[in-house]
Amino acid sequence: MILLSPFIFASLPLYAYLVLGLFIWGFMSLAMDDVMDL
Repeated sequence: MILLSPFIFASLPLYAYLVLGLFIWGFMSLAMDDVMDL
């Protein structure tokens, strides 16, 4: 477990960027749907 902790801390920013990217993608897709409805 102690050997794995550096890898977990190193991958935390990667997961943060992944979640942020998914959030932005979802927001943009919703905005595009609103534009298409108009």
